[in-house]
Amino acid sequence: MTVVKHSESRAGLPRTLIGKWAGGLLLVFVVLLVWMIVGINFGGMERGSLLAKVMGIGMLVAGATTLVTALLSRIKFKDRSWVITVGMIVPALILIFVVVDLIVGG
Repeated sequence: MTVVKHSESRAGLPRTLIGKWAGGLLLVFVVLLVWMIVGINFGGMERGSLLAKVMGIGMLVAGATTLVTALLSRIKFKDRSWVITVGMIVPALILIFVVVDLIVGG
């Protein structure tokens, strides 16, 4: 009988430090995104207010750094956890939507 050793930690979580950072930044990005959506739609936060602008800039920074750290963790350190995969896909899609929206001018 052969014993199979898994190189990843339990539940598919990142095993490298930069992978853990990518997961934390992804969490910050998602929390800010949900807070922004709920705040604008139901919480009375006005579009274009100072709070909305600060949260938007925070989301942009968190999304970009999540994408960079997840890519670095995947390519350089070969971290193959699901957190890293989600950390590459979600911010990339959101950032693409934002850039297209800025280009189109909507």
